[in-house]
Amino acid sequence: MKKIVKLTGITTAVLMITAPIFTTMIDPITTVKADDPGPDYQAIIDNIDPTKLQSIADEIKANIQEPAFRNFDKDSVVFNLLGYGFDMGPVIGITDGGSVLPYSQLSSNVGGLLDTGIFENGQHLSEADGKYLDDNIVLFDMKIYDANGTQITTLDNLNALQDSDLKVDIDMKYMTGYVDNKPIFDGSIPVIKDTKVSYNTSKVATSKLEYQKDITVKAGTAASDIRSSDYGNAKLIDTTAGSDMENTTIGSTRTATSDGMFFSDEASAEQHLNGSTTGQVDAGDPLLAGTYYRVVNANLIGLAMGVIVDGDGLTVDGDAVQYKLPTSNAGSTFDFVQKVTVTPKNSGNTDTTSGIATTHNDKINYSLYNDNNEKVDNRALAPVSSWKVDKARTINGVKQYRVSTHEWVNASDVDFVSGGSISDGLTIKKLDTAKEISLSTDHNIYNLENSKQEVSTTRALAGGTNWLVDKIGTDSHGGIYYGVSTDEFVKASDGVSVVK
Repeated sequence: MKKIVKLTGITTAVLMITAPIFTTMIDPITTVKADDPGPDYQAIIDNIDPTKLQSIADEIKANIQEPAFRNFDKDSVVFNLLGYGFDMGPVIGITDGGSVLPYSQLSSNVGGLLDTGIFENGQHLSEADGKYLDDNIVLFDMKIYDANGTQITTLDNLNALQDSDLKVDIDMKYMTGYVDNKPIFDGSIPVIKDTKVSYNTSKVATSKLEYQKDITVKAGTAASDIRSSDYGNAKLIDTTAGSDMENTTIGSTRTATSDGMFFSDEASAEQHLNGSTTGQVDAGDPLLAGTYYRVVNANLIGLAMGVIVDGDGLTVDGDAVQYKLPTSNAGSTFDFVQKVTVTPKNSGNTDTTSGIATTHNDKINYSLYNDNNEKVDNRALAPVSSWKVDKARTINGVKQYRVSTHEWVNASDVDFVSGGSISDGLTIKKLDTAKEISLSTDHNIYNLENSKQEVSTTRALAGGTNWLVDKIGTDSHGGIYYGVSTDEFVKASDGVSVVK
């Protein structure tokens, strides 16, 4: 006979189970005192919106991925429901042979007594919707049937079926009234019907394991935010030919985490599967824009882990050097390499381009901006300096050119030549009329460089001297050099001035 969950006032009642190991009370639980007026049933009834409940039911149904409720495992969930008699139904007038429980007791997210993960980790329902159900005492009525449509209500019935398939109907029950301060649960919203319960793993002849090989997040995301099942999803698909469960997901990630290490390249992350930390880089926290690699540790629901550990007929959608299979159902995880692309907060529209950007000469310097379009405080571009460009982007209508790995200059501050290039050394221009330069006594000597910008180790110019110049050299960033002999130049700098 099924044991009964008794309520004291509301579904926040005490679960009294005779088996000693199950004396724990269901949470949330309140003990109603003699002078306690109890819950405000009318306020709850007024707050219930059947349209919202239907939307929640549709959300659950979509996430269950029919035709199989992969988390409703015959060997754990069904056994526990029938064997331990978790059921509030008879106390509140629901006597249809099903097992009636609140959402909080069907989600391993809240650590309920029935911690079998039917609605585990919010995969089937958002946290807000789950809270709405519990706050308004919306219950789940679960009825189990064999392949012939006969309802299974006891553990003896279940054991007699041996290897038979099972189906489950789930309805949401909600309060519509109350008499003598006792709630009436006449409202009903169907969730699923005739949905297969996850089956015995012996029926899985072949399967395929797929996993999340790459993710993309915005710069500024906390590193801890991507250490969850949302960013480390893996799923096992039944590929048994001819099976009515063919191409159905058997199980997916229950929990996922990472050790917080990021690597500069894929090969280093692959080595990290075996413990190496070579190639580790600082991705920042919050994360900085860039491309990184890491290892994700995923724990799938028990049914899937059993198939993976067994390994017969299993294929993995990935390169063998980029994952590591679990070795046991407990305490072992499916580990895999994942690419993490962190895009700038305000990346705008970015295009690959090639050319040279030369700054104007109407300012003392020209501002640079980082990948997040924040002004760089300690660097700027000099006037009339040229820079290689490999990308262009537009943010909030402002076009920019990338002039270094993480630095951009506004297009309005430069002249851009598409396809242009900067050669090594100086660009030499002969003067029609020679100029005279004067070297002040601020410095004892002034270095000489050749057209390849190699500094002479044997010759230099003395301070306090004047020199005739017949050519001018320009370096790749617009720096000016005066030619004082066939292949010797002095850089225009402090202490160097043109006389005429």
